[in-house]
Amino acid sequence: MAFCAHAIHDEGIFEIEDASLDPRFRDNPLVIGAPDIRFYTGATLTLSNGSNIGTLCVIDREPKKLSEYQRNALSALAHTDKNTILA
Repeated sequence: MAFCAHAIHDEGIFEIEDASLDPRFRDNPLVIGAPDIRFYTGATLTLSNGSNIGTLCVIDREPKKLSEYQRNALSALAHTDKNTILA
């Protein structure tokens, strides 16, 4: 049921434009109640050794779709050198 659990297995950007319409998430407590998630997008954070350690995600209460510019920005942030960040 967790959004991030789905996103962490995706090579690219995992995007749900309207979670209330997506059969995987429409019954999720975070969708049917507070915080009323509608939009979710996430990019996997992967270490240089190939280990996925989490996701960088954006959520909103309004349905939406990322622009190509926004997708590129999220991807760039997620693929920043993790060794530098974790040092």
